[in-house]
Amino acid sequence: MVAKRVSSKDMKPTSLPAGLGSWPLYLLPLILIPVFVIGFVTGNTTVAFTALASHIVGWIAAASIKKGIKAEAEFNKKKIAYAPKAPRKLFGSLLLSGSFFAVSWLCAGNSLMLSILAGAVALAALLYGYGFDPRNDKIIPKEVAAKAGLRTERVIDALREADQKITAIETNARMINNRELKDRLARIAFNARAVIARIEEDPRDLDRSRKFLVTYLEGTERVVTMYAKQQDDHAGSTLHENFRNVLTTIEETFELQEQRLLDNNAQELDVEIDVLRIQLEKEGVV
Repeated sequence: MVAKRVSSKDMKPTSLPAGLGSWPLYLLPLILIPVFVIGFVTGNTTVAFTALASHIVGWIAAASIKKGIKAEAEFNKKKIAYAPKAPRKLFGSLLLSGSFFAVSWLCAGNSLMLSILAGAVALAALLYGYGFDPRNDKIIPKEVAAKAGLRTERVIDALREADQKITAIETNARMINNRELKDRLARIAFNARAVIARIEEDPRDLDRSRKFLVTYLEGTERVVTMYAKQQDDHAGSTLHENFRNVLTTIEETFELQEQRLLDNNAQELDVEIDVLRIQLEKEGVV
């Protein structure tokens, strides 16, 4: 059974503070700065070197765990996705627990067994607090894949490519000075992500959406990239007005396309795609 369809009008942009929970890990290595100073001043090179090395390792570990949290957050937002390839949270936890062991043994002068215990406790605490990295891919249900003739790899690759184009649109939109155009592009990007979410809910929409995604996203990305680079040279020109007209058409057309997908109306979807393609060519921006 596929998920219930939800319109983008029912969706709201959300911001996820990815990696926010890792900030305490960046504070831990700071404790070793006085240890390094004391070791350096007293001429205890073992303590000084261990403290310095553990400080650096601690920052690397914190950065790794932060990336792992971000990757997990992105993975959790998707219904069809590959699990993160690199176990960043586990790697960072092992590094940090190793630094706990080294500091306990070489700086604090504890016994080997007590130092091993300190490292093990640190590792257990980190894994309990941050968890393990996702390892299982989210794949298309077998019954859906069999009926629609879909492969998980194909769907993920298509959605990833679409997401990259939307990200490029958002990046170039930030370079545009006109507030009206920036707001319009923000709505276009949001609606595009709504289509991706819809395909994730029902992968059978991929084939019906592919032509639209290619025309819409590639055309929009090309237009926005070109305009962002040339806006200062063409302010108030025909190109400027053409760009505004195209964005208006894209936004209006996309809203219609989302409804076509919602209604499972493939014939009208193709008609609207052709309208968008003709408009892009007519305005001379593709």
